[in-house]
Amino acid sequence: MGAPLDPDKVDIFFDDVHVVRKGQGIGPEKEDPATAVMKKGEYTVRINLHRGNKRVFLFTTDFSYDYVKINASYRS
Repeated sequence: MGAPLDPDKVDIFFDDVHVVRKGQGIGPEKEDPATAVMKKGEYTVRINLHRGNKRVFLFTTDFSYDYVKINASYRS
């Protein structure tokens, strides 16, 4: 079940910082630039599966533990 995937072809970017190439981490030289991107309020994670020309856009958020705790403590 699921979509066929070859992990040895996957590329991942945080904004324009290429962090995974052909399924492997690019190396420690990308850690500082990737960390800088992840400290931003918003950034794009792009995952290329190399399976064709289709695109999917997904918007998400990172709810912190405190955010969830505060909002779970009352009913709306």
